[in-house]
Amino acid sequence: MIVKRVILITCICVGFIYLMNKIPTSLKKTDVTLSTLEKTNGSIQILPDDEILKEFLDNLPLRQRLWFNFRDSLANSSRDKLKKSNYYKELANFCSDSAGSVLPYLLYQYKIARLSDNKQFIKNISNIFLQNLLVVSQPELQNWFAIKTQNLVELINNNDDSSKITIAACQLLGNLSNQPMTFVAQIQAFAQKNPPNLYAFYVLGVAGKKSKQFSRAIARFLVILPFQTKNVDLKLNIAECYELNMQYDSAVYFYQEAEKLITNINFKKELNLKIKNLRNQFIKP
Repeated sequence: MIVKRVILITCICVGFIYLMNKIPTSLKKTDVTLSTLEKTNGSIQILPDDEILKEFLDNLPLRQRLWFNFRDSLANSSRDKLKKSNYYKELANFCSDSAGSVLPYLLYQYKIARLSDNKQFIKNISNIFLQNLLVVSQPELQNWFAIKTQNLVELINNNDDSSKITIAACQLLGNLSNQPMTFVAQIQAFAQKNPPNLYAFYVLGVAGKKSKQFSRAIARFLVILPFQTKNVDLKLNIAECYELNMQYDSAVYFYQEAEKLITNINFKKELNLKIKNLRNQFIKP
């Protein structure tokens, strides 16, 4: 099994956020808004915002649940942009103090960003959603993060290469399009520029990994490595692709290289156990 990653991301105005692969236990297509259905073309099962909140609220004591629902209703009914944003900040802060509430927290940060006139803040939040999109493996979460990321990038309305690559990545990795190769071609065009666009190569690597084209994904990640020798997530991606491609010696090497850069004690222990198991099971002395 591929090593599980919990990534700690620092973001201006947001603070430290643990990005976790937690999906609500029940997903209801019937709760999806029309706009969401239009954007996803009905290609996969959707993760509705209401279901994220329901999962969170079901685990709260009654008094907290009542307070939360009251504040949420005030926010949704308010026509004052500042008041609505302040209510959302209250709810986001509440979620940030509750264990296992990463998705509700990010949802309210997204809502705050949608109301904001501060492009830098919107960009910070969109980057958090993008980083999640590039890491999570569950289709429902990929779709959820892709929709949110694209909406925020479009709100910023920059016409630079990074924004274009991000939107193409959302379409490709979030299963938002029935013509994925169109967006692969767009990202490849950016990757092949002189000098090469490393962000485009990274997205292509993630896409290759997702589509189980592991050799192709490795080749794309290796293009980036000389420029980002201390990128832990890059080395983990390479290691995972080698493992999935049954090239265990190379997988162990890159897991070891990643382990040298990791400071989290628990993650180091998990990774060392991973390396030991790979050696014992697949690598002959």
